[in-house]
Amino acid sequence: MLGLSARCLAAGKLVAQVVPQTELEVKMSQQYALGLLVVCSSNLFGDAHIAGYGNQTRFDVKVREKEDLLRKALISYIGTASDFAGM
Repeated sequence: MLGLSARCLAAGKLVAQVVPQTELEVKMSQQYALGLLVVCSSNLFGDAHIAGYGNQTRFDVKVREKEDLLRKALISYIGTASDFAGM
């Protein structure tokens, strides 16, 4: 379990190998993820720009979200197994 945790907790190493498997995932990998519309009112023109995902696809964003969930679960498991709470 510690070997799996070490590989998974190293940011981005396993995620780079994830490829779309289903038709939906392939479709998502061809669509850019939409970020948040940010309006900057600090100047006279109230410039707006898209912030958030950059050039990531919807599939990339979904994979990153799953990676974060896996990372949190592994940290929780390791913490519970090692009794980090001191209970």
